[in-house]
Amino acid sequence: MCRRLSLNVVVALVEIVSVATGGDFHVPVGHLKPLGSHRPPEVNLVDDLQEIPSPQEFWTNYVRPSKAVVLRGAAKHGRAFTEWTDKYLKENFADLEVRLEGKKEKSSRVPIGAKGVGRDTIVNFINNYHQKNNNLYIVSELPTPMWHDVAVIPPLTCGLLKDRLVEVDLWMSGGGTKSILHKDAYNAINCLYNGTKEWKLIEYKYEDRIYKAWEPPQNVGGFSRINTQQVDLLKYPKVSGVPWSMITINAGDCLFLPKSYYHQVNSYGSNNVAVALLFSRLDGVDDIDFTGCDENLSFKPLSEMELDWEYSGHGNLSMGNTDLESVREGMLDFFGKEDKLDKDGILRKIDNVSEEDEEQKRYSYVEGVRQQALMMFDWLGGNEKGFITKQDVLELTREQMRQTVLAFEGTDVSNTEEAEYGVIDVANIRDVIRELLVVDGLVLKDKFIRAYVEATQGTEVFADIIFNKLRNETNVSDQVTKQEVQSNLRRAIQRFFDWGKEPEIPPGMESPEPNDAYMEDDNDDSDNDDESEETQDKVDIDDIHQEL
Repeated sequence: MCRRLSLNVVVALVEIVSVATGGDFHVPVGHLKPLGSHRPPEVNLVDDLQEIPSPQEFWTNYVRPSKAVVLRGAAKHGRAFTEWTDKYLKENFADLEVRLEGKKEKSSRVPIGAKGVGRDTIVNFINNYHQKNNNLYIVSELPTPMWHDVAVIPPLTCGLLKDRLVEVDLWMSGGGTKSILHKDAYNAINCLYNGTKEWKLIEYKYEDRIYKAWEPPQNVGGFSRINTQQVDLLKYPKVSGVPWSMITINAGDCLFLPKSYYHQVNSYGSNNVAVALLFSRLDGVDDIDFTGCDENLSFKPLSEMELDWEYSGHGNLSMGNTDLESVREGMLDFFGKEDKLDKDGILRKIDNVSEEDEEQKRYSYVEGVRQQALMMFDWLGGNEKGFITKQDVLELTREQMRQTVLAFEGTDVSNTEEAEYGVIDVANIRDVIRELLVVDGLVLKDKFIRAYVEATQGTEVFADIIFNKLRNETNVSDQVTKQEVQSNLRRAIQRFFDWGKEPEIPPGMESPEPNDAYMEDDNDDSDNDDESEETQDKVDIDDIHQEL
């Protein structure tokens, strides 16, 4: 079985190659070292301001040209900066629920909180996140009861920017978090209330040199395939020529991070707390109206602002949902030059696009687009009137637009209490069941629950659900026969298949791209194969039945 080579072995092989080539082989500067070791950081790419710019200056100098800027002291104007201690958060927001991620983005297991995999309460998180070697990291929408403690910078409190706020997110850990090199879809103001964050920034224009992972063309996020802790410059040589910036954000500071600006972030401090306010990409917008943006603007509590998406602290989150106005713009674009469309006109437009645009034909899943268009037609009253108009779209309220987006896109499983369905690998469940059958000839409830939790890092609650679905309806015992497993396995694990995400496969390839971005978890002592979870073949349900 092939194993990963250790760093010492890799270095030894490099030395052997160098000797064999007569010494002409040179190891690139920064090879197998953290991102940024390849060259000194640039000192003039990111502005560092002690004063808040006016709305017009903020737009003209930073948002429109997508230029990052540090706003020193900007996070000190809200109560969060002085009040958000562990004690205060527990006393005021104890029962609010938040999403959890592992400290190492995409590589750490999603931790279990008081409400299940990837879901915790504020009080339970605070009671546990200072423990040694914990993997707890809040990456969540900020619950609305906490909004009154957060101050919004003046440039976002007036004019168009005020109306294009999308969502607000909370980041909290005991330090030690590490992200991959990635870009976000929206513009963001990231404000730090406790701790320190180290940002390594790379401008979007260098995307062709950082080995971006493939994604469908309609996506606007993305990440680099390099391992930011040990950049392999032999495998990814173009990185050697990429300019980058190093920005340290301290408690009380904010960073404006433009849309699609690549960044890798490390967090430090035993109490690292930040809030990110996201606002629209504003693609194609050159000039905006500054009506109401006078020189006397001040910081405003977030609770006085209206955002596209809000989260009460209970129920489904809306983290990552689409900017409402961009959806409205897409609906209007669908009309083209026409002001009114009937159902036949909508279907003709979809068919024309699928025939004329090869990229649309390949990636847009024409049938899904057709269903969404017909849903839009019904939503706007077309089935009653026989037609819909551009004016119908323009008159949709913000709440109606929210419902439209949810109808079109649904809710990501990570935003629900069923997040475990989207995290657990079905192959692990198969292995647990198979091993129990080999040992006992049947599946005993207590043994299955213990084995499931140990093998998958899932919860007893979901193990119990699976076990109950494995049993025949007339079986009330705590054991399941092999025959029952063969008959009921599809039903028992179907939800994991429904929610599981297939890895992205680029056109012309049969499997996902090689990807080094997902770092090994320091707490994982297992002997891993060369294949990562992302590149392992998906297990077919019929294959599981056959093996059992």
